[in-house]
This record gives sequence, C-alpha cells and structure tokens, in this order.
Amino acid sequence: MRKPLKELLDKLPRTFVQVSRNTVINLDYLRQVEPSMSGNKTALLADQTRISISRKYWKGVKERVFEL
Repeated sequence: MRKPLKELLDKLPRTFVQVSRNTVINLDYLRQVEPSMSGNKTALLADQTRISISRKYWKGVKERVFEL
C-alpha cells in the first residue's frame, strides 16, 4: 500500500526534510547548498550526491537547517 510522503516524514527524525515533491534528505549528511541556474538550489551531500531543492520546499529546508 502506498502512503503519502508527508505520512512517512511524520515518523522520521527531525533531521529528515522534504526537498521536492518526491525527495527527502537527511540533514546530517548535508554539506553545502548551491544556487542553480533554474532558480532552485542544489544540496551537496557528504557522499558528493547532488539533490535539487525545489523553490517550493526551500523555505522549509532553510528553517530546519537553522533550527538544528
């Protein structure tokens, strides 16, 4: 059975944050945030993975980063 991502996020620790419609990252592994040409941001994780942060979710990501 499929469940909404919001339901999953509610069960995860506060270090997990939604960065796009279908992507969640663990802020413990976030190393850097870079601007991208599209106006979105790009999260650089500890293993050098790059994840796009959509404009819609950027405010929530930024708030969570400064909260931790």
